[in-house]
Amino acid sequence: MKKKEQEPSNFQENLKNPRTRAFIFFGFYFVFFVVLFIILGNSQNEPQVDPVDEIDIEYQFDLINEENYHFVYQVKEDEKTIVYEGDKNLEKELFTVKDDSNIKEYFNNDNMFLVKNELWELGENPYSYPIFFDVKEINRLVKNSTLISKTEFSNNDRLYQYEISTTTLLSLLEEQEVDLMDEPNKIHLYVNEGEVYKIELDLTPYISYQKGKPHSLQITLEYTNFGEIQELDIPKNAT
Repeated sequence: MKKKEQEPSNFQENLKNPRTRAFIFFGFYFVFFVVLFIILGNSQNEPQVDPVDEIDIEYQFDLINEENYHFVYQVKEDEKTIVYEGDKNLEKELFTVKDDSNIKEYFNNDNMFLVKNELWELGENPYSYPIFFDVKEINRLVKNSTLISKTEFSNNDRLYQYEISTTTLLSLLEEQEVDLMDEPNKIHLYVNEGEVYKIELDLTPYISYQKGKPHSLQITLEYTNFGEIQELDIPKNAT
């Protein structure tokens, strides 16, 4: 029996059409260039990490040191988190303190703290580990730290990552001379247009030594609205 010859498929017939071949050709290159642009776009958005020996230090704390800004401070110690948020104008601060169970309002006038209950009353300093809220002190710690890396982001922000030993922290902060072999503490500085606007501290090794047992401590200091805070008046009816 003579085998029936296989008829050409519609696709094969369409390939003989010059318009169809042109359409497939341009379609292929369209997909190719779309994929290429996506790959290039993603590579441009990835942060660039500079080698340590090529890092230029290009930041300052000037705007923070002018003491006029809105702030959000977060202290996370083990499972407990405290958030301080408010405004600062020179020696005065108006802010709230919020933890897992309540929120309170405070006014600080040159380290004299008022807390609002039914009336404003004299209160205690609510800041946990206040020495790490002092930017001048943090700058001193940075100068005694080791620069690990600088990361540049697509929006021109920069991240400088430092490490500092617990031995150095004890020497600088408490004048204790010990020699410890532990994991380093970390200091991260976020920079925009040459000015530091966010600071992250991971002080877990330091606080574990202080407590004599495993402990965790992370502090984040973030600053916005530089130079925009109006005069802060002492609350009325303060006692």
